[in-house]
Amino acid sequence: MKKQRRWISMLVLSIFLLGVTAIPGVAEEEAAAGAEAAAEAAQAVTAEPAVLELTLEQATQLALENNTSIQLAEVQRKLKSIALTKARQEQRAYEDTGNLSYSTYIGFMAREVTPKTAALEEEWAEKVKASAINGIMVGVEGSYYNLLKAQENVGISSRSLERAEEQMRQANARLQAGTASKIEVMQAEAAVAGAEVALLAAENALGQSRRTLNQMLGQDIATETKAIDAIAFEPQEYVLDELLAKALVEDTTYDDMYLAWSTG
Repeated sequence: MKKQRRWISMLVLSIFLLGVTAIPGVAEEEAAAGAEAAAEAAQAVTAEPAVLELTLEQATQLALENNTSIQLAEVQRKLKSIALTKARQEQRAYEDTGNLSYSTYIGFMAREVTPKTAALEEEWAEKVKASAINGIMVGVEGSYYNLLKAQENVGISSRSLERAEEQMRQANARLQAGTASKIEVMQAEAAVAGAEVALLAAENALGQSRRTLNQMLGQDIATETKAIDAIAFEPQEYVLDELLAKALVEDTTYDDMYLAWSTG
């Protein structure tokens, strides 16, 4: 009898669920919601990464604000500062009592040792933070210029590939006209293949440089960070006679040779 009632209950539940899914509009709404969610997911996957254009000064400031090493150093400095404040409060409390009973080991530590130790630890924490800031600034500068160099290399490799493809097109045209051999075409094709490999290597180096800088800036490594400062350099002019005269005075090659000969 119990089995029969259980079977009837299951049958009623199945019919009810069937009826719900058959309600006009419910199935359509569920399908629309699923399609919308799928479209949003696909859009999130195919969305272009954010572009972040930075000067060196902006990159340095961003790193100083977001880098976790500096944040941890600041937290440690604050903890040491709180410990120093507490130690000085306890020192004043012992000194204000004027009670000889506090001239014990604990009292001596509270009056003389703990405050000095806490002060030294706070000073050290400040130096650690300053060192972290200096290290981040140096690291950001190096990473920034590495990114700038990688960007330039991608541009150079891209232009090299364009020239190689144009030379291959011209070689094929000459081959069709009978003024070039198949070997020339094969050489042009090999040059294109080499340029493609060089471009791929340059793009990989660019991606690695960008990820390194993003990590130092506290940014998502997928962020398309772009260095926009220009690489500035000034050509140096030299006079040959001056260089030779300077070499005779400063170059130790002949002195080293004479020393080796005299002691040999």
